[in-house]
Amino acid sequence: ALCGLVYALHRYSFAHPFLLADNRHYTFYVWSRFLGRLPGLKEALAPVYLYSAWLCYRRLAGSQSPLWFLIWAIACVLTLVP
Repeated sequence: ALCGLVYALHRYSFAHPFLLADNRHYTFYVWSRFLGRLPGLKEALAPVYLYSAWLCYRRLAGSQSPLWFLIWAIACVLTLVP
């Protein structure tokens, strides 16, 4: 899973023009000062992303039904994946 995530981050993460043009939000500064400037940082954060996903799964799966969690996961994918 970690290798697939590193590949996806390297191959498919891009900076949207609106992200680079709007300096009123913290994501502009995070991208322009760290993620866009330091090569390999996006990929180095893959374990943090994987742990965060696992933590969300553990918290939500323990308190919600499997159907609710499946709908939530599908909604997240439809929102975040272009």
